[in-house]
Amino acid sequence: MAASAALLAGAGWLRTGSVALLIVTWVAVLATGALTWTSRRTPSALCCAALLLAFVVLDAVDGSREARWSANPTVVAAKVTGRATAAMTTRLRDEAENLRALAVRALDAPADAAEAFVALDAMRSNEPTRSVALARGGTLVAWSGHHLVPVDSLAGPVGVIASEFYLALYAIAGRGGDRAVASTLIHAERPADALADALDEPVAAEFHVAGFAYLPAASSPADSAQVVSVAGVPVMSVRAIALGAPELRQRLTEAARERGMAILGLALLLFLGTTWRTGRLAERYGGLAVSLLLIATLPLSGLSNRTALLNPAFYYVAAGGPLTASIGAMALAGACILVAVLATQRAHRFPRAGWRAAVVIVAVAVLGPFLLSNISRGIRFPATGAPLVLWIAWETAVFLAAVVVLYAGVAAGEAVLGARRGLPGWVGPLLAIVAAAMAPFVVEPRGGLPQWYTALWVLAIVTLAVARYTRGALWAAATVAAFGAVTLVWSETVKARVQLAEQDVAALSTADSSASALVRRFPGQLDSMTAPRSRVELLARYAASDLASSDLPVDLTSWNPQGRIIANLRVGIGTGTARGVEYFAREAANAMQPVLTHVPGEPGILTVMAIPHADQSVTTVVVAPRTRLVTPDPFPTITGLRRSRDAAGYPPYSLQFAPAGIAQYIATAAQWTRRNEELHGDWFLPPSAGRVLHVHARVPLSGYGALATRGGLIAFLNLGLLGVVWLLLIVADGGALRWARERGRIWLRSYRARLTLALFGAFMLPALAFAAWSYRRLQDEDAVTRDLLVRETLRGVAGAQSAGLDSLAARFDTPLFLYANGVMILTSDPLFDALAPVGRLLPNVAARALLENDDGFATAELQVAGEPMRFGFRVLNDTTTATSLVLGAPARTAELALDPRRRDLAFFVLFATVMGALGALGLSGIAGRTFSRPIGELRAGALALAAGEREPQLAGNPPPEFEPVFHAFRQMARDLESGRARDARAQRVLAWGEMARQVAHEIKNPLTPMRLGVQYLQRAKDDPRVDFRKAFDENATRLLDEIGRLDEIARAFSRYGAGPDSAPPAQAMDVAEAVRDVVRLEQLGADGVQWEATGVDAPVLGMSRPGELREVLLNLLENARLADARRVTASVEARDGRVMVTVRDNGHGVAPELLSRVFEPHFSTRTSGSGLGLAISRRLIEGWGGTISLESGAGAGTTLTISLVPAVSG
Repeated sequence: MAASAALLAGAGWLRTGSVALLIVTWVAVLATGALTWTSRRTPSALCCAALLLAFVVLDAVDGSREARWSANPTVVAAKVTGRATAAMTTRLRDEAENLRALAVRALDAPADAAEAFVALDAMRSNEPTRSVALARGGTLVAWSGHHLVPVDSLAGPVGVIASEFYLALYAIAGRGGDRAVASTLIHAERPADALADALDEPVAAEFHVAGFAYLPAASSPADSAQVVSVAGVPVMSVRAIALGAPELRQRLTEAARERGMAILGLALLLFLGTTWRTGRLAERYGGLAVSLLLIATLPLSGLSNRTALLNPAFYYVAAGGPLTASIGAMALAGACILVAVLATQRAHRFPRAGWRAAVVIVAVAVLGPFLLSNISRGIRFPATGAPLVLWIAWETAVFLAAVVVLYAGVAAGEAVLGARRGLPGWVGPLLAIVAAAMAPFVVEPRGGLPQWYTALWVLAIVTLAVARYTRGALWAAATVAAFGAVTLVWSETVKARVQLAEQDVAALSTADSSASALVRRFPGQLDSMTAPRSRVELLARYAASDLASSDLPVDLTSWNPQGRIIANLRVGIGTGTARGVEYFAREAANAMQPVLTHVPGEPGILTVMAIPHADQSVTTVVVAPRTRLVTPDPFPTITGLRRSRDAAGYPPYSLQFAPAGIAQYIATAAQWTRRNEELHGDWFLPPSAGRVLHVHARVPLSGYGALATRGGLIAFLNLGLLGVVWLLLIVADGGALRWARERGRIWLRSYRARLTLALFGAFMLPALAFAAWSYRRLQDEDAVTRDLLVRETLRGVAGAQSAGLDSLAARFDTPLFLYANGVMILTSDPLFDALAPVGRLLPNVAARALLENDDGFATAELQVAGEPMRFGFRVLNDTTTATSLVLGAPARTAELALDPRRRDLAFFVLFATVMGALGALGLSGIAGRTFSRPIGELRAGALALAAGEREPQLAGNPPPEFEPVFHAFRQMARDLESGRARDARAQRVLAWGEMARQVAHEIKNPLTPMRLGVQYLQRAKDDPRVDFRKAFDENATRLLDEIGRLDEIARAFSRYGAGPDSAPPAQAMDVAEAVRDVVRLEQLGADGVQWEATGVDAPVLGMSRPGELREVLLNLLENARLADARRVTASVEARDGRVMVTVRDNGHGVAPELLSRVFEPHFSTRTSGSGLGLAISRRLIEGWGGTISLESGAGAGTTLTISLVPAVSG
């Protein structure tokens, strides 16, 4: 309880910041620690208590720091910036020394250019901010890294150089005619910070400052700046820029909150482990309830910037509150409920009330599909497409909820029908697979599924609920849930993409209010005196504004006082979209007031703002709607401006428009149709400027093969997830590892395991080889195609060298870069010269390739703004100078859709792998059974031979490999039968001899007194002293007794020698009644023995013969009496499919060494009797199909157990 209170109070503290909850957390944590130390010192409990203690201690530290901020925020900010400034100063000094050493080492690079490139790469140690270049004889020969500073105009051995966007620290070393330059990028302004890694970024993030201000070197710097000196020479001054107090507090609070949630999450796992180990279901339920409350209480939405799984923008269902506020919360809650259901199932605690279970079945069948459909409606499809992790999260969350619902129906069905009645278990999963396979064919034009389609899933759920309950019932429910989740998520995403297209088109007719708000804030980034004088300045102003992060298409233009364009910058917007802007520029210049308006354009309503400056120059901003009607930039990252890209590699929908006449205007409502594997929509927007715009939308559904592959993979993934949860539950219950170790050792030695591995390898190795070849071929085809495109572009540019580079770039619609002796000297756009997206030197991988290639052309895959971009480079044959000129251009990224093809191939390979694994497992089972069937027949035959069968029947046509074995077995059976016949004859001879000896012995005993009696009568007849009549009567009585004894001996030998075939068949008898009667008969005797009978109150039917059962029981009870037993108990019970009769006594028992002989004929532990009682009893019992066994010890009494075949009553 204390740990639960600590977890929940801590989560409440993180959510609300309430001091009362913090106090409760402290008290609960202290109580948890005390109780854990005094009672339950398990490792998990101790670790849980330690984590909770760390949580409250760190919270106390955070609270103390926040109190200091509130008391004196200026002092705190000064301390933070002071530490950051000192750290950055140290970092710069160390880096300067490293650069000096690197420059000196670079002078020792090999003379060969190719080897020098390799050596410089090794010296740079792959540091992302560092670069080095080597020149010999005034010519650049080798370099490494991302060079952003010129290498031919640097002064001094150490210094700092700045450009429009970059600040770099460098060191120079020289030796004779050799010169080496090593540099490090210290700082990059937006948007260049996306193109290159800077030294100050990790330092600013570590010390929570906004950045650093870099000043010229001074002997006494102001404003807390520190001087960076190298070898005693001041190089620069640096000062940290503090964040605003609210922003700093928010950043640190978020960091503390994330840390606190991580600690509570680990503590919860340990808490669950502790409660689970108790084995009590109530405590397990309690732990899972605490988990659900913790999920509902923790501020998980605060992590939405960290992961899309906790972002309500991608999933939200209001009905579930915080448990369904994000897909991550939904999945965690579903996992907790599923674990509770599985724990209940493992404990066999499902309710068994029939009528309640029937209600559950009806509710699950009728409401289940609609409940799950409502859960899936929480999916919010991103406008840029859903990444794979989001797809899997959606599928998993819906699957977990579906398993819980469907398994409740299965358990209810078992309660109503019982375990032996119902449909086969495979019917429900088969219907679910068929229904899922039909979905792509029946999807409606607007993305939904028809109403009748739901009936298929209702039918699948009903058949699942009324199926026979087996060990695989859970997996049947999981299969239906997996394919149901795949279908629901797919249909919802198709509808969502249709809705996105409709929203896109609808936004064309209305002004974007958010765009207006952003435009209003843009003048704060401009110089009030004059408009930006160049595209570079426009880019710098734009990148520093909120517009840059909005991802809206923007057109920025600077106008001089005469109304002519000074500079223009377009970001994500095509040409010709900002018509009439000059009118608003003149209006703003005349009124010297900003003008904000909305005008119709293509596409949609444009937001226009004209901002006048003091010198009557004007800056205009045109913002277009965020729509897919705008053609995407084929080079989206080359300027460092990060534009939203489609997460799936292809757009979720596409739009295109064409002008239409007034006569074609029909309606603004979308008209959707389906054509093959695509959904198509058409709109006719209201007339504007005398034209009607016809907009056409296309929503791809993907090919059926791709959908089936992905759906099957996700279904298998969900089933695997359920298997992991099930396995974790088994492990948590204990004993699973030992079982796995023992069974695993046996399984790995088995023929089936080896066959499975062999089949799996035989399937997978060629499949993987084919996949690798196909993947590589895709890459090669893509590279060849892109290389061909860029090669032809560069060839066309080289053939028109007389034109300017900017006009050539416009003509061929591609950026161009010109290098002379490895140094970039000209670009098609001044932005590229200022930003140097691939560096100011020819990329060394391209330079090395040009050295090796004879055709003067090379390509290279370069990282631009963190993304791969393929570039082509061509050597220009300049015969007039000795300068080596190289022309470079990037390949267009919009020409091919390689990523979807790669992904489809990866899905296919994974699907083939899973199916191959399942196929190998199934085929190995079939092959194993096929292989073991003849072995099983041989085993059964061997057991039949051991049981006495003459020649067991074997399969007539065994596999050819087993024919010699079967032939040898049959020959062995015949040889054994011959030997058994000889042994039987010998045994019969011996048996008859032994029988004759026994008969002679037994008969001789009564003959002796008979002979003596007759002889006495012969003498007494003539002896007058003897009363002959009296003597005659006495001897006659004795003779009759001995004759009776002879008759008893004869009948015993006759009974023992009778064969079982001569006896009538066994029949059903009430064994309990026979035991009760025999015990009552013994109780009539006054012999001092306590006779008891148990289990005889109700009839117990077993197979025996009339009279024989009583004879056997009387024999056993008499043996107990003659063994001097004082207490004899006879019991009857039905156990393990047999009727068991047990006779226990406390007599003198049988010595252990004699136990093996008690059922032999003529063996007895008494001096009287024939020794045939137990032998005859065993023969009778075995004739009924039963068995008899004896357990005893000297002085320990005897237990005789009769096992009879049960009989069906009636």
